Amino acid sequence: MTTMITEVYNAFRKAGVDEETAEKAAIALTEEKNKEQKDVEQKIHDIDLRVNSIEKLLFEIKAENKINRWMLGLIIAIQVIPFLREILR
Repeated sequence: MTTMITEVYNAFRKAGVDEETAEKAAIALTEEKNKEQKDVEQKIHDIDLRVNSIEKLLFEIKAENKINRWMLGLIIAIQVIPFLREILR
């Protein structure tokens, strides 16, 4: 037997709906609820994948930025040291 929300089934029965129709309605609502839950879980999974991708890109950007700062410092040193030698002579 397919699972159903018993509260919905009982509510339909109390409202005077016949047993078969109440059962089908409760099962349909349960299936819809399960489908919506799966959709939400899939969207959460997709968001997690995007966040992980963004975190990876951010890590790569930070690493590249660190390398660029070292390179800039080296270039400045190479340009400034000869200039300072001339001034201090």
